[in-house]
Amino acid sequence: MMPAMTERREYLLVLVWSVCIGLVWMGPALFGYAMHITDHDTALQYYPYFDFYAKALQSGQSFLWMPGIFSGFPTYLSQSAGFFDPLNILIFSFFDGITGTHVRLFLDFVATCFFSYLAARSFGISRVASALVGPSFLIAFHMRFLSNPIIANTLPLIPLLVYVTIGLFGTM
Repeated sequence: MMPAMTERREYLLVLVWSVCIGLVWMGPALFGYAMHITDHDTALQYYPYFDFYAKALQSGQSFLWMPGIFSGFPTYLSQSAGFFDPLNILIFSFFDGITGTHVRLFLDFVATCFFSYLAARSFGISRVASALVGPSFLIAFHMRFLSNPIIANTLPLIPLLVYVTIGLFGTM
């Protein structure tokens, strides 16, 4: 069943709002700057992981063994980088490691805002208040954690699961 025109318009506006929030949140990183990093895993672990991954994907090499970290690292044993995630395969086939990491984080933030809106609306919260749930959810985390791909990749799942659960079992 297709959503009504007003409902599709509402989803489009929420998507635009979510993209704007993502741009504000990730703006400097999307325009070539590194995340706000000084001492955390993004700079020391994930940028090198994804740089290796992007180079391997783009050259047709195997990404299952990374020789440059920990005197050799079996990446197929670690789910932390998400090398088998279809979205990551698509993103890193086109972008280098740092840009690809930023694009993935941006998409995670947009999805978090969009699904947070849907979850809040399923509780009967007003449109304006629902539009503020996602940004508030993101603000609750320190940038050190939001720039960690493992954490950022799971953030959209929480409101998505709430939305799906409410849809399956009715309003609570």
